[in-house]
Amino acid sequence: MTERALSRFPAQEQITGASKIPTIIYYDKQGNVRAIGAEATKDGIFEAAEEGNWVKAEWCVSYLCDHTAG
Repeated sequence: MTERALSRFPAQEQITGASKIPTIIYYDKQGNVRAIGAEATKDGIFEAAEEGNWVKAEWCVSYLCDHTAG
């Protein structure tokens, strides 16, 4: 397994370096991720989550693995 540093995330394109990313994930009823990290805090996401009955996971631990690395 290869470890890689992440420096940018969706909705934080303008920020680089050691930025803190909110640990928020919204899922729909089918278990599909709808919004994650800083994207989950953007304008309109809360309303979309309410309308779509999304489930909010907060303060979760994520392990990001690169399954394509040999």
